Amino acid sequence: MNYKISIKIFVIAIFIIIGGYFISKKYFSPREYISQGSAGKINFPQLTLYHPASWTVTEDANIQKGADKIVFKKSNFTLTLDQSLLAGPGDCQFKDSPKSLAPSRDLTGAKYVELDSQFGHLRYFVIPTDSVTSNTTYGFCLRKEGTQNEYGTPSIGYISIEINGSDNAELFQEALTIIKNIKPI
Repeated sequence: MNYKISIKIFVIAIFIIIGGYFISKKYFSPREYISQGSAGKINFPQLTLYHPASWTVTEDANIQKGADKIVFKKSNFTLTLDQSLLAGPGDCQFKDSPKSLAPSRDLTGAKYVELDSQFGHLRYFVIPTDSVTSNTTYGFCLRKEGTQNEYGTPSIGYISIEINGSDNAELFQEALTIIKNIKPI
């Protein structure tokens, strides 16, 4: 009698393990997304992006204008990669940045966090807003190659994370992981 119960428990355990494996592959494994590359006309690269299966991805590729806008969404989080000619702040002037004559965003008072990615070293920061909404938007600047503290709009396009409502540390880390793993083709 105990032998039959042991076999039933063993078979059930095997089904749970196999089922868990396939569920985790479907819902938790990173998915690859390759951008359409329409922004190549204005010198933005085509990209390979990896994202959790639980995030949706859409792309607005405008071949005539040579622009791409890739948007990842999950819950109240929106991660946007804008490859259009007028996207981004130009140069990013942080407190430790050398003075620049180029068009720039004044971030001398901004608190930022450093982040290494597949395409370079980034700083991200909260974008100040005059809005009365509870939205928080983070902007990203890329360290210019061969410099110590000169930053500008990332060479792959302007990146932002918008949070509508309350923050979620786990989702924020997922969004940062998507950004860290972007690879120009």
